[in-house]
Amino acid sequence: MARRNGILSSMGLPLLGLSLCLVLLSAGALGFEAYRSARSQRATSALAVHEFASFAVWSVSRYAEGGYAEVLLIFFQSLGEKPATRESIPPAQWLVNRADDLRRCNCYAQIPPLAYFRVSYADSVTSMVAPDGTPLGATDENLRFSKRVRNAIARGERENPGKRLNVVVASEAPQNELFAYVAVRDSAAKLIAAYGFVTTQEQYAASMFPSIMHDKTLVPGTRGASAASESLFVLTVRDRSGRRIFRTDSNFNDATAVARDTLSLSPMHGGFMLELAVRPEASSQLQLLSVPTSRVPLWLSILALTAGLVAVGAWRLREEHRTARVRAEFVTSVSHELRTPLAQILLFGETLTLKRTRTESQRQAAAEVIVREARRLMRLVENALHFARTERVTNVSAPERMELASEVAEILESFTPIAEAASNALRDDLEDGLIVSIDRSAFRQILLNLLDNAVRYGPRGQTVQVELVRSNSHARLMIRDEGAGVSPAESHTIWQPFVRGSSGLASGESGSGIGLSVVRDLVARSGGRVWASSSAASRGAEFTLELPLAASSDPESNGTNSRR
Repeated sequence: MARRNGILSSMGLPLLGLSLCLVLLSAGALGFEAYRSARSQRATSALAVHEFASFAVWSVSRYAEGGYAEVLLIFFQSLGEKPATRESIPPAQWLVNRADDLRRCNCYAQIPPLAYFRVSYADSVTSMVAPDGTPLGATDENLRFSKRVRNAIARGERENPGKRLNVVVASEAPQNELFAYVAVRDSAAKLIAAYGFVTTQEQYAASMFPSIMHDKTLVPGTRGASAASESLFVLTVRDRSGRRIFRTDSNFNDATAVARDTLSLSPMHGGFMLELAVRPEASSQLQLLSVPTSRVPLWLSILALTAGLVAVGAWRLREEHRTARVRAEFVTSVSHELRTPLAQILLFGETLTLKRTRTESQRQAAAEVIVREARRLMRLVENALHFARTERVTNVSAPERMELASEVAEILESFTPIAEAASNALRDDLEDGLIVSIDRSAFRQILLNLLDNAVRYGPRGQTVQVELVRSNSHARLMIRDEGAGVSPAESHTIWQPFVRGSSGLASGESGSGIGLSVVRDLVARSGGRVWASSSAASRGAEFTLELPLAASSDPESNGTNSRR
């Protein structure tokens, strides 16, 4: 028994030692993992703080560039957007008035000018105006000032030829001046005048960045605290030579910054270097923003995002199938519409070629059918071409002034054979003297599409009424048919591509479904509007087109001329 106890005792010591070693090893492994986790967390926190600094300096640059661009656009308005003449350009006092308007806006950036200037290259005269509107005399200092203005404009034209708005920084000047100007050019793109203002780089920075740092939220999660950005970051602005021209906290010690990042503004906004430093006391707050308390919200967010992506994918797949079906129907409809006039042209062309006509009137009738169907075919092709390039075309190609009544009468005359072929009559009541500015071919396509729509969906033997009247400062053109009309539910949907009204579908009338969408697009590009409703007079559909009148449309000189 004693021997057994001795054996157990001798075996217990190594087991105890082994157990202690295992505990020590486990504790060491846990300690090492804790050390690695702490170091990883510190590295992650430091990286997160640096990323916050990068995001914040990017936010400052976007606010600065956006605010200054807003100021320049408001200040210069539309000056220089269109070709001008020497007589049409305003005097230098115009800039002082614009500055007064700018001060009344809610812009967080303002212009702190040393002076406003107007350089006229037609007569080589440079006008300088003080911020209070007082013209600057021809002193030696002002003459040197004027020379610096012309040199800055010449430099801007060399570096950015043909550009409307320019900002030139002259760091070599004693005042480190910043010139912002707008170039006014004639129809030959020749510079005839320049308007702008001069300020110093320090004044520019002092007018822009304090409001950004005080009022704007630069990083997510800090919204709601007063002057939050100022309590987290210190912003330093330097010019192109590296000279400091602005700092939000002049007492800040650069050595205490826990992270910093830099970013340059574009040349259009002075090309300044922005340097954003994170305050030491802000490090813990930013770290809390960067470390989530639980991964469950993240997992749920990923799950929700995945479910959303699956739903979007299923919806897109459904839309692709629907689009493919609609396009197939569109191709079938267009093919059918193209086949009908082509068959007519071929039939009567062969009739003329084989000399099957016996009288001159028969030959004339065959030729008229060929011309009529060719025009119809051309209109179908123009609709299809316009619809195909709708996303690439930005405006109507060549707007011109024209008198609507004569243009509408000419279009109605050319459309009469097509209307008569469907046993339809055209009746017009057109007010003279209504002048609009619109692309002639676009207006022709708009009216022909609306007339074709009225003939296509109206009954045989109907009278299509076309009325042109003045409505305040607009010309209003109304096309009425005697068909089934347009229901309120369809008055908006029929303008969409590939959508046809229920009356056309019920009657089995063929159509591509793009005619009215082309009309809506062309009218919108021409600055007008178009809508559909049911006509109380004819109990059919009424399509109304409104176009803004040109400035020379005099209501006192306008008469009324009815063509029936």
